[in-house]
Amino acid sequence: MHFSAIQRTAVQVPTSRVPLIKFIGARLPRPCFDSSKLPPVPKAATALFTNQVVSAKKPSAIGPVGKIPRGSGIEESQLPLRFRRRFLDEEEIAAINNGGAYGL
Repeated sequence: MHFSAIQRTAVQVPTSRVPLIKFIGARLPRPCFDSSKLPPVPKAATALFTNQVVSAKKPSAIGPVGKIPRGSGIEESQLPLRFRRRFLDEEEIAAINNGGAYGL
């Protein structure tokens, strides 16, 4: 390609770039603001908000949730068949023991 051909193709390139990906959400950087210029937050409002957060925890209708110690859950024999583990056949065991090098 000659220099003039390269120059012609460079002229044909559009000047504005149109992105192919449409991003959802706010564009960054976000505007900065000075918090010292904002009015002070009343202490009654902050106390009311913290009380709502603490009292938001409601007891469960089915009893205590999350009190089971780690490691003691449902036994595998109690699971439905579709959630149980498949048994490994000899071919799969050999593949695992060979480090995944199946058929070598």
